[in-house]
Amino acid sequence: MRRREFLASLAGAASLPLGAAAQQRKLPLLAMVHPSNPVEVMSRSPSLSESNRAFLDELTRLGYVEGETIRIDRWTAEGKAERFAALAQEVAQSRPDVIHAISARLTQHLRAASSEIAIVAMTADPVAWGLATSLARPGGNVTGVTADVGTELVTKHLELLRELTPTASRLGLLAPKALLDSVYARALRDAAQKVGVAIIPLPLESPINEAEYRRVFAAIPANQVHGVIVGDAPENFANRSLIFELMADHRLPAIYAAADYARSGGLMSSGAVFTDLMRRMAQFVDQILKGAKPSEMPFEQPTRLHLVINLKAAESRSAALAGVRPGFAAPATGSSADRPSR
Repeated sequence: MRRREFLASLAGAASLPLGAAAQQRKLPLLAMVHPSNPVEVMSRSPSLSESNRAFLDELTRLGYVEGETIRIDRWTAEGKAERFAALAQEVAQSRPDVIHAISARLTQHLRAASSEIAIVAMTADPVAWGLATSLARPGGNVTGVTADVGTELVTKHLELLRELTPTASRLGLLAPKALLDSVYARALRDAAQKVGVAIIPLPLESPINEAEYRRVFAAIPANQVHGVIVGDAPENFANRSLIFELMADHRLPAIYAAADYARSGGLMSSGAVFTDLMRRMAQFVDQILKGAKPSEMPFEQPTRLHLVINLKAAESRSAALAGVRPGFAAPATGSSADRPSR
């Protein structure tokens, strides 16, 4: 699909007057790369996601008009981790001026494919993933934002879920298999051990799609899981509506790692707001296109974390516990509170 689109664009450029074709080639090229989102979710279409809308709207506010002052190519690995390396090579060969990337794992492959192309990424701890020398001075071609604010948030997720289910002794961690040995996962297991709770891995295998989520949830009863912590992997966020439905079907409480989950139908979340981070990423792209160097642009952490409880989802859960089959909670935010990060 990407090759056909590229050839079609070349054919279109060839039919333009010489001056127009030259002007088109001079436009800066931005590559948007996602591990699982379909291309239409990243495009100006009815399927455009809220977080991607925030990114594109901020670019527009900064003066960028797609097709007139900037070109944007969209790429996806379709939830297939084994595609990351090849996809990164394809993106690098298209020679964009800036790459907008989601996921530390995907960003590792993009950096390996090119040490020269600027990458603005949303990642877990970039230092722990080897993407930056330090948050203050990344030192390479990767900068951006991270929702990771350390083990404080891990402990908060555990505490909040235990408050909701005080008798729970087995909590599942839903995440891609590759992330079940991450810094976050290890910190979560350490925190759980201190309060006498077992963390049960719920590993998602590639390709991460609807069938894979249904497979994992089908095994939950045998694992005797009493609640679920949904990891902040981008694959989980891309499939959040399905996760909400499956949680309701299994009558399981869950906590999510970013405020946007609860705002779009999840029960409860504590963490950063992805739309805020995406707007900031657009500002990073703008600065780089104007000459800033990624190596000298500090990675940014959220300054405030949001606790959001979706009242419709909570009412649905209460009905389920009373013996009424729960339905899918419509997107709504019940109550929220902000607290400074550490």
